[in-house]
Amino acid sequence: MFSNKNLQIIAGTGIACLITAVAAFGYYNTAPGSSLETFFFAMGGKLPSGLIQAATFAAFFICVFGVQALHQRIQSEESAYMAKLLPETEQYVLYPRM
Repeated sequence: MFSNKNLQIIAGTGIACLITAVAAFGYYNTAPGSSLETFFFAMGGKLPSGLIQAATFAAFFICVFGVQALHQRIQSEESAYMAKLLPETEQYVLYPRM
């Protein structure tokens, strides 16, 4: 899905911005001292001090998309290898027919 590295970075940063926006909205719209306020604070909702969590979310999602792209590449290479297109014995390649 995200075989291009730029798409991985854009998608990871976009998801991190979305999570940060939801956390900030939740933090500023919950009752002070409630457990939801504490949850949204932990998610980085108190901006600008929540930018560290946003950067962590971005790095996490970029890495997840990178691992997914590598997994898809390995799967395609494995399926090409398992197609048995290469000869399995040396004799068919090295010796001419007689």
